[in-house]
Amino acid sequence: MPSSQRIAIELLPARGSLPDYNCYVAIDALRATTAMVAALHSGARSVTVVADEQLAREMAAREGALLAGEVQALRPPGFDLGNSPTEMASTDLRGRSIV
Repeated sequence: MPSSQRIAIELLPARGSLPDYNCYVAIDALRATTAMVAALHSGARSVTVVADEQLAREMAAREGALLAGEVQALRPPGFDLGNSPTEMASTDLRGRSIV
């Protein structure tokens, strides 16, 4: 008879509070990369990644692009979109550039 196995899913456990298991698997889906792919699938002409919020604002203003992103998991004030793949996939971005 096969032994019973228990699988537990821990979504973003608090630092240092991982339960004591025999084996751990970490899945790190890169949200930003997934959001970029979703934006391009929704028709975005381009997605430009920049180092910080201020540079994003300057570049978007200069190029007439949409602002997308997050700071500490929140959409910054004045940004058109967050960093959600679901939001990108459900928004008509045809022909738009995104910073």
